[in-house]
Amino acid sequence: MWSSARLPHLNKLVLDTAYACISCHCAALGLALDTFLSLGAIDSLTIKHLQDDCQTRRPEFAKLPIKPRKLHLLITPWCDDASMDMEIHIRHRHAFFNVQLNATWLEPLQPQLTHLTLHCEDYWGIYPRWQPGDLKFPHLKSLAFGKWVIAHDWQIDFITLHGATLEQLIFTRCPIMHAARLTRRQEHNLWQEGLPGTSRGGPKTTNYFSDLRWHAFLPRLASDLPKLTHFSMGRGPDDWDDDHVSTSWPGSGFYGRCVTGHTGFENRYSQNAVIDWSRYIIFEGEDGPNEWQDADIDSGGYHATARGWGTYPRGKDEDWKKGVQFPDCLQKDQDALEDLRKTLRGRW
Repeated sequence: MWSSARLPHLNKLVLDTAYACISCHCAALGLALDTFLSLGAIDSLTIKHLQDDCQTRRPEFAKLPIKPRKLHLLITPWCDDASMDMEIHIRHRHAFFNVQLNATWLEPLQPQLTHLTLHCEDYWGIYPRWQPGDLKFPHLKSLAFGKWVIAHDWQIDFITLHGATLEQLIFTRCPIMHAARLTRRQEHNLWQEGLPGTSRGGPKTTNYFSDLRWHAFLPRLASDLPKLTHFSMGRGPDDWDDDHVSTSWPGSGFYGRCVTGHTGFENRYSQNAVIDWSRYIIFEGEDGPNEWQDADIDSGGYHATARGWGTYPRGKDEDWKKGVQFPDCLQKDQDALEDLRKTLRGRW
């Protein structure tokens, strides 16, 4: 029946794949996805908990007579409760962001995509790295990121590249990485190399300090995105803070899925634009991105401390110590956001 039936009125498809592999339904769900895409007229495709290592859910968009114009992905990576410090080296997530995200999901949809959402349940963008490369969506109107770490000009250039069409831009828990201690693998994105053998001490690192700040970034959005009328940024709902729920695959030992609440994904279009402590982040080598906590939010100050860090800052170099501290630019960032909001209100 499915081989000959057409579903012309099926134009919106939402799949939640959180427990597909755990229940051994991965292949069946992949077949259902291909079936709906080929028989329906899917205009909007949403996949929640798209698992980074899954081999069966890779639709061949190029072969479809009608391709989605709206693509919304909530990406769920593997986690390792036994060795959480090794999660940053799990190849599945690196292969997904470095190869599969572009090749499978984005490149085939370039000509017609109007809405794009890319959320992940762990920080991404720097390591694991996502480089848009030559990607450009000539009809893109709405772009939403979740937990995308910003540190380089080429990331901003990807956004401003769509100035002729972009009307809506949303950042949910998307921080600027203002300081980092990067290993050689991280600095040069050498995720395909094998891990070095055991040795005394950790790998050598390189310090990286970015002078990018939100009060410099936000004015660029006003000038380089002339059609932008809606912008929001912020940490999103509290469920982003919840410890991940490890949904173990039978027989996989301590491995599981980093599944959290995803209200930030669901409510992205109604999110307010706010300046809060989630706007900057620090990258600590093998521990990866590390968030900050506002320890004095009610006193009018912005005293921030790193959560759970015992290594940053260290040393006697005062310039280095200052570089790793939370950027002291709260008022400038707030003023820049308010200026942007005024500009956008004038375009309504």
